[in-house]
Amino acid sequence: MILVVDGDIQAGTSLERVLKYRDMPTVFVQDGMEALSLLEMQTPALVITELDIRGIDGLMFIRAIRKDSKFNQMPIVALTADFADESRRAAFAAGAEEYIVKGTIGRDSLVERIRRLLNPPKPL
Repeated sequence: MILVVDGDIQAGTSLERVLKYRDMPTVFVQDGMEALSLLEMQTPALVITELDIRGIDGLMFIRAIRKDSKFNQMPIVALTADFADESRRAAFAAGAEEYIVKGTIGRDSLVERIRRLLNPPKPL
């Protein structure tokens, strides 16, 4: 299951539909605190989060996930409208594996990046 956290219901539901259409079970929530509660009950294969979410700042949300050792290997994607290099560096410092600015890549490229994170190449 992929967890999508985005305060924008239209963006979140659109991404959820795209992923489900590509046979990737997905759950969408708008609130960071709700997402943290969900993580207590389920362990997703991957989290995609906007940095501007309700209930808790997106960077704080990423840091909270990384504090729990059971989520150390779980990929986190920051998918945001924020172009600032400062935000990019902060997301990586918090523990995100990918930082994608909304609207800069197509759906197929986004899905491919997600698939790569879910199925990393095996070392030789």
